[in-house]
Amino acid sequence: MKVAKPITNAPPLPLDWLIHNISYEAYKEEDRHNQVVYEKGIEIEHVRVDFSKSNQIAGLSDSDRYDAVIFIDAVNSMNMPNDFISRSRIFFSGKAYKIVKVIPCYATSNSVYHWEIEVV
Repeated sequence: MKVAKPITNAPPLPLDWLIHNISYEAYKEEDRHNQVVYEKGIEIEHVRVDFSKSNQIAGLSDSDRYDAVIFIDAVNSMNMPNDFISRSRIFFSGKAYKIVKVIPCYATSNSVYHWEIEVV
């Protein structure tokens, strides 16, 4: 499941910056009971998970919401799928997150330089 490494003049994201590992379960479909079905999970090594916290106020209650951006490098990250799918699941530090946005980033070629995955 490794992606071919792109030829680019831009250096990869530094390996010492990619300090996390995640598990990725690709969204497959919804079954007849409207339950989401996922593909078998894969472990992706050498990624970076950066969290942000926001406070949401709804009526008389408020709550904290934790979002994250996951950086996955085309060169230094290991065991990546060919593509990342919105609605898929990411597991990190024992918690499940849902992919809401996939941003493929390009440097100087038509090959992906790195991905920025937004999760909630």
